[in-house]
Amino acid sequence: MEDAAQPPEPSPDDPWVVRRALGRATRADHARLNRHPLVTGITRPGFPLVRYGMILRAYHRFYAAMEPALLECIGRLGVPFDYVPRVKLPWLRSDLQALSLAPPGAPARGLFEPVEDSDLIGILYAIEGSTVGGQVVARHLAEHLGLGPDTGARFFNAYGPGTTDRWREFCAFAESIAGDSARCRRAATAAGSVFAALENLLDDCQRRTS
Repeated sequence: MEDAAQPPEPSPDDPWVVRRALGRATRADHARLNRHPLVTGITRPGFPLVRYGMILRAYHRFYAAMEPALLECIGRLGVPFDYVPRVKLPWLRSDLQALSLAPPGAPARGLFEPVEDSDLIGILYAIEGSTVGGQVVARHLAEHLGLGPDTGARFFNAYGPGTTDRWREFCAFAESIAGDSARCRRAATAAGSVFAALENLLDDCQRRTS
């Protein structure tokens, strides 16, 4: 999301090696998603509520497909990362209901499916990182559209005051592949697939409503 709902830009003294590598690898993906016509201006006054609803519907399609795949892979591999308390699809359902919008009929198709732990780390980098930037979006949604966690902005409020701690927990988990260049490259590919999928879903949503 514009200027905000994306993994935070790593600083030179960032202690998380994998996070820095994924940040460098996906910088162009962040920028391209930020420029999407449906997203541009979400942190500014006057952002149309109808466009916000379109964003939620596109994200609902993504998470309806991706979260079951994430949970299956985590369970199959037995990796030490609990995604259950982080599940976001119910937040999107709540937001759509608050705005009297029906959820889209079908999950997205053809998404990159996680097979290895490096796939999980890449996908989660994009997903969990966006919760940090989403805090900025949430503040603007409250200020400009009057939307809060119970009135249509549950998704962007994410974990609330615990968002930064949850992000650090993920970064610590991601360090399990530090020093393995092949696994880091695979993680970067998986992270890039998330941004590409969201861009494609936003494109599709825009076509359907134009």
